[in-house]
Amino acid sequence: MSSTLSSHPTLTPNLNTTLRPNSTPSPSISLARSLPHLSYDTLLSMDPFQLFLAQLETDNAESRVDAMRRCFVVANAIGRDATLNTLIPFLANHVTKGAEMAAEKSHAAAVPTGSEEEDEILLILAEQLGQMVISGLVPGYRALTVVSILEKLSGVEETVVRDKAVESMNSVIPLLMVEGQSVRGKEEEEARETCAKSAPGLLLAMVKRMGGADWFTAKISACAVLPCVYQFFNSMKNSTIVSASDNGMGLEDGGGITVEDIKTELRNLFKKLSEDDTPMVRRGVGKSLGRYAEAVAKLPYGKKGGISGPV
Repeated sequence: MSSTLSSHPTLTPNLNTTLRPNSTPSPSISLARSLPHLSYDTLLSMDPFQLFLAQLETDNAESRVDAMRRCFVVANAIGRDATLNTLIPFLANHVTKGAEMAAEKSHAAAVPTGSEEEDEILLILAEQLGQMVISGLVPGYRALTVVSILEKLSGVEETVVRDKAVESMNSVIPLLMVEGQSVRGKEEEEARETCAKSAPGLLLAMVKRMGGADWFTAKISACAVLPCVYQFFNSMKNSTIVSASDNGMGLEDGGGITVEDIKTELRNLFKKLSEDDTPMVRRGVGKSLGRYAEAVAKLPYGKKGGISGPV
């Protein structure tokens, strides 16, 4: 039984903190052990996503953490379409529900995490979401939903989760610049055009939400994301008009704002954060000041994008 189960595509991959997207899952029967209520034949008949859900919903904390570790393997197993249409929405809903439950308990404006187990699950999720986009499994022009999840994770209480979410976000944001990118198929071209049109406004709205949040955790993350967002707008012509429709930018529908004006807003936001009443936020500004100054000066980024910083 164990040799057969070990070949299942969603069994535990050899992934720890640092992901290796091309790793082959190592032999394991931990999945079968975590789902004792399911028969051998049932396990073999379930598809990777069903197995992922089953393990994530168990009462065993170690099994839930283990399930999230194989999230990237599940995404590879089910393919791009199922990842975009099924897995990513499920993960978004998972984070949102967790945030709502935690907020009800603590009455906080952030997304407090209530246990070490949940912290570890969110940490792994933040890393694997970034890897899905970096690896190309989720193309940049379809990654706006990933950015939305990472935004929520960047406001949690646990520092390591926030830092990993910001790291992944800074990896994904440069890949949203898809203007002129060549893609195959009408549907993919439509997705690319949608991303090219909506990404600038959504990024601006995102950093404004983070920078204007009531809880300091999101503000700290805003400090670390602002340099990468500023570099994103550096890649656009200053005269380009960014649509204000449906993006939460605070402008009337159908209106717009130039890239130059957006960069002015970003500089004002960074200044506002530097004067925040909370010492942790001001410390976050100090840590990001070098990268932010280089972004404003339009210095080039390193080969790894926003994570490695300017060269």
